[in-house]
Amino acid sequence: MGSPAWGRGAMVATSNPLAVHAALWALAEGGTAMDAALASDAVLGVVQPMSTGVGGDLFCLVDDGREVAGFNGSGAAPRALTLDACRRDGAWSDCSSLCVTVPGAVDGWSQLGERYGRLGLDHA
Repeated sequence: MGSPAWGRGAMVATSNPLAVHAALWALAEGGTAMDAALASDAVLGVVQPMSTGVGGDLFCLVDDGREVAGFNGSGAAPRALTLDACRRDGAWSDCSSLCVTVPGAVDGWSQLGERYGRLGLDHA
């Protein structure tokens, strides 16, 4: 663990200095704490893809000063998946494509950015 740190105006902590830089950049551009979180998460998806990224899901709690909102950005099951298809012999196993969901992270970023951000995903 690093030394205690003090700051004025903003503080960012992530597991990678490039993600910290992205978050501080988003704040310097006039973004919100959510914009900073989304920018750092996008970078972490590149430098630490085993931890986060566009192919995964997103879960968070957001406190905007008015309410605490829970967000479930888990992936949806394929639209054509039916209960009958799951019940077929051998259809459901750990190696089946039926176990894979559509990743929810990017949609989660979009919804969180629209609700709590200022920069927009195209800018951040």
